[in-house]
Amino acid sequence: MGWQMGAAFLAASILISFFHPTGVMSFTPAKVLLPRAPRIVLLKVTWEPSNPVAGQNVTLIPGGLEVFHVCRWYRAAAVDEANEIFSYHPPPPSHWQQKGSAYTGRETGGPGCTLHITNLTLDDSGNYTVTKESRAMPLNIGHALLRVSEPPSVPDSACSKRSGIISGIVLGSLVVTAMIGILLYFLLRAYYPSDNKTSTQLISTYAMYEHLSPSVGENP
Repeated sequence: MGWQMGAAFLAASILISFFHPTGVMSFTPAKVLLPRAPRIVLLKVTWEPSNPVAGQNVTLIPGGLEVFHVCRWYRAAAVDEANEIFSYHPPPPSHWQQKGSAYTGRETGGPGCTLHITNLTLDDSGNYTVTKESRAMPLNIGHALLRVSEPPSVPDSACSKRSGIISGIVLGSLVVTAMIGILLYFLLRAYYPSDNKTSTQLISTYAMYEHLSPSVGENP
């Protein structure tokens, strides 16, 4: 019987709490806790060289958090999983990267979440986005607009100048060769003057003998 009276008293107390002293029912709305939107910190992205050319390499360097547990690079103007290049996980224990759908085989992550691209092409021009995630810090996000230029063409005047230099070298080599040949010719004549004289004497003697040989045969 005692517990029944206690239950009745509790029910009466609950009913009374819904009514204001003026006789009007009232209640206090419960507080709804909404999840907080994640804070975002914009970071600056630079690249080296500042004016990349097709065929060269380039490194994109983000600022922001120095300590993070993962960072991601996207070939897009915003975070887009369909254009993710890779996710980079720094040490410890060791750094590693997971390839994304926009990975071409020429991209490598490095310390500080740098993005290194080798053998640039004109198609590498465009927007890039990077995020750095830390469990205790706000999300860091940065954007970069990379422009890859064509290699400079060689001017026609430079080609003509180069052709003129080559022609001059060839002509000079021919002149030097001819001068060396002439010099050798005169040196040989100077060192061996008796050879020509001896040859002349031999020819003269042979001619004289040939002229006198018939008469010698007629007088035994």
